[in-house]
Amino acid sequence: MRIMQAHASVLRLSALLIAGVLPPQQEALAANPTASCTITGGTLAFGSINVLTGASVNSTANIGISCKLGGGGRSAYVCLNLDGGTVTSTTNRALVNGSNKLLVELYTDANRTVVFGSSSSPTYGSGGLLVVMPTVAADGTTTANVTVYGRVLASQQSVPAGTSGTLYSNDFTQTATSWSDRNPATCGSGGGNTTNTYSLLANATVTPQCSVNSPNTLNFGSVVSLGAVIDAQTTLSVSCSNQLAYTVGLSSASGSSPTNLKMAFGANKLTYAVYQNSARTTGWGNVSGQWVAGTGTASSQSLTVYGRLPIQTLPPAGTYTDTISVTVTY
Repeated sequence: MRIMQAHASVLRLSALLIAGVLPPQQEALAANPTASCTITGGTLAFGSINVLTGASVNSTANIGISCKLGGGGRSAYVCLNLDGGTVTSTTNRALVNGSNKLLVELYTDANRTVVFGSSSSPTYGSGGLLVVMPTVAADGTTTANVTVYGRVLASQQSVPAGTSGTLYSNDFTQTATSWSDRNPATCGSGGGNTTNTYSLLANATVTPQCSVNSPNTLNFGSVVSLGAVIDAQTTLSVSCSNQLAYTVGLSSASGSSPTNLKMAFGANKLTYAVYQNSARTTGWGNVSGQWVAGTGTASSQSLTVYGRLPIQTLPPAGTYTDTISVTVTY
């Protein structure tokens, strides 16, 4: 009987040991709560941009994260994804206006070398951005702001701009997956606690632009007689936004009519005229009906100015000059 009692004591001791292991396991499970996170997308605003320069344009936006876990001292991990937007290009993300696209890209780093990807849309990078949240505060809440680095890509001079500017926009929508306490190593690890959907809005206004390139001199050369008309011509060039309608006017303080302008040498005057056409029948001035109209191509467009010295009394010898102003209206 004593041996059996001893054996029974051992069994009872074993039962106590087994019972002593279970409560810590249950406590560990209870200490690993679900991470309940809220994601707030921001707006990536590039503002007004001049694509004619061919330069890239940078901007940033913030994505806000707020996670709630039970108790303090815990951690959360969140995977942020960004897709290609509601309308995509075959090679880059894009802001759109109708059928026109302004190519952009989104990055996770300030140097703009790592594309902000999506674990569910690998075309846009190798995966999402895994964010390690700060240690949860005593009330069980942890927050973070993640910067998205955006860039309008360079060399897009041909993107159209309307007369008052054209707004290009897109909505980059994706999901965020969160984990509590367990570092998933990569965004594609799976097993997250919660999934949220959020959007990053992006926009840019392409402004209309025109520039006058250095005009050439209208040179009539050396004149020894004005018993017959003397003709000369030159060119000027204009660069305007693609598809932008514009007009070019010529004017001089020396006369109100393009066919009655004056070159001067001291107090001496020499009458001359400027025309739109080689037949020299349509004066080129700076009032309605005298403008030369065009449509921009984002490239330099050459225009010919036809000049004429009409028959007149030959003034004293000297170098006669005048300044013509070129006005581009768009």
